[in-house]
Amino acid sequence: MSDQQSIVVIGAALAGASAARALRDEGFAGEIRMLGAETHRPYIRPPLSKGFLAGADELDSVFVEAEGWYASHDVTLSLGETVDAIDPEAQFVFLASGEALMYDKLLLTTGASPRALDVPGADLTGVFALRTLDDSQGLREALGGSAAGGEVSAGGGDAAGDSDGASPGADTASGGVARVRRVVVIGSGWIGMEVAATARTLGNEVTVLSRGEIPLASVLGDEVGRVFLELHQEHGVVVRTGVEVAEVLGGGAEGGAGSASAGASAGDCGSAAGVEGAAQGGLAGGEGGVTGVRLTSGEVVPADVVVVGLGALPNIQLAEAAGLEIENGIVVNAALRTSDPNIWAAGDVANAYHPVLKQRLRSEHWANALNQGPAAAKSMLGKTVSYDEIPYFYSDQFDLGMEYSGYAPLTHDATVVFRGDVAAREFIAFWVHGGRVVAGMNVNVWDVNDAVQGIIRRANVVDLARLADPAVPLDQI
Repeated sequence: MSDQQSIVVIGAALAGASAARALRDEGFAGEIRMLGAETHRPYIRPPLSKGFLAGADELDSVFVEAEGWYASHDVTLSLGETVDAIDPEAQFVFLASGEALMYDKLLLTTGASPRALDVPGADLTGVFALRTLDDSQGLREALGGSAAGGEVSAGGGDAAGDSDGASPGADTASGGVARVRRVVVIGSGWIGMEVAATARTLGNEVTVLSRGEIPLASVLGDEVGRVFLELHQEHGVVVRTGVEVAEVLGGGAEGGAGSASAGASAGDCGSAAGVEGAAQGGLAGGEGGVTGVRLTSGEVVPADVVVVGLGALPNIQLAEAAGLEIENGIVVNAALRTSDPNIWAAGDVANAYHPVLKQRLRSEHWANALNQGPAAAKSMLGKTVSYDEIPYFYSDQFDLGMEYSGYAPLTHDATVVFRGDVAAREFIAFWVHGGRVVAGMNVNVWDVNDAVQGIIRRANVVDLARLADPAVPLDQI
């Protein structure tokens, strides 16, 4: 690829930023322009529901690159930009500002947006989704975590710190008594359960409202999901299962949304030109603030803060309007190229065929964005690429840490094999389908992830008794 050519990246998040770094590392000297709807330089999302939300991580720790990296590597970072359309035939990207950008190669890393809560009151002050840095900043303050060094600035600014020197969870009322919020989490997926754990750790009263009977059962199955249910119950989280939300109640006039993405999609570079700051939401309890959640049974669950965690939808609007093939995201091949020969996609939005797992999948986890960005970059430069990284993510909830590798859709009716002590929450769970391990999750057992991924990659038919036996080394499975 000629160094005189231009690469445009739509979406200024981890996948796009990692692609830009890889392009420069591979020696590409042409123009790189990255477009992002948000006003922050690219950042990683896992801390938004974990350490940053709890007030333990500093602001600077969430950014992919140091503030000056993009300028020093001649990457033009255009933030607060909305893309209106792509013309694949003419190879132009059209911005809402009226600017038209020509590209030789285009990379779509448009990410995903949270599913909206479609009930009355979903736009009240104190209702939060959690997708963006602004979302996490606003929710962090609402939960009583420390303020992240005041306003979150576009360039990252100063390192985060407690503005008043208080420790996380130590927000006090005027009488000097620690304020306990009543936090209701709607949804029992990964984001919902992580937020519940963080909110409870900060000293709040927490209730999780789950449509299913067991949290995380839709991704882990009942047996493993029950481990997380019992974990939360033991730490004082009230988990209400088999319930539906009818309405969010407020104590005054209806206010603005608690976060930019609580009631509408924001995305990496979708239809919203950036996102509103935490000042739009503030704490609940003021005019228009949330006071509770009404269930379809008529019961009201009191709440000062409501967090919506109902999953996410891929931001396919631009790609679909451009005529690219769409199926649960943007369809790409193993080289991450779309149905248009000059357009690639990576990260949350990309539905790629996986040569090891022998199926198409779209992963919304950070490791996928981290690894697919560079793979797409190499592919755009004409290098042979067959993306085969094993999907991976991790979660920290209370005293439970886990790593999950592979992909085991419950439609496969996989057998779950345990190695270790499930009751003590120190074990490895393996999902076996067709005699082969397709996924594994190590819980409070460390330095085994590479071995677990090796079992998945080898795709051998396994002996279930040996798989469950801690005396058998994992590399001999």
